[in-house]
Amino acid sequence: INDVYEDLKRNALKDKEWSVFNYAIGNADEKSVINIAQNSFSSSLLRMLPNHLKSAPESQYVSKQEIIVKAIDSIYQSLCTSDDNVMLKVDTQGYEKNVIDGAQQSLKHIKLIQLEMSLQPLYENELLMCEMIKYLDERNFELFSIENGYSDYKTRRLMQVDGIFVKKGLV
Repeated sequence: INDVYEDLKRNALKDKEWSVFNYAIGNADEKSVINIAQNSFSSSLLRMLPNHLKSAPESQYVSKQEIIVKAIDSIYQSLCTSDDNVMLKVDTQGYEKNVIDGAQQSLKHIKLIQLEMSLQPLYENELLMCEMIKYLDERNFELFSIENGYSDYKTRRLMQVDGIFVKKGLV
């Protein structure tokens, strides 16, 4: 994960509008341990379930790393102003609810959320798609669109989608 951050930092130097930070986003400011996947993009703070590993063997965990986690509510005001149009993109391998839990105060300023939603259990304690739609509805966001995501490489069964949610009353 540190190597990925260094690559991102190097690429960000090419665009003065980019800011990069070396921490994860979650429901609290704390230290945690991330499980590093062989393919890197399946790395997660959560335990991977057999269903995921079966559908994507290259996603197996190969190591762990201690990381810093921050809640959006603790960093929002240092990154955004009240005049900003803010879209929150969450791709945290089953940890999406934790990210939203850590943004309860910031959600009133956020207009659009895009996040991954699993149709099948892939990570321990993740909210599945129907639960996530209800959870965000209770936080004043309605589902606007769904984009295909990850499918089982053998069966082609759709495992995850991206949901795009808009603050109620904006559309």
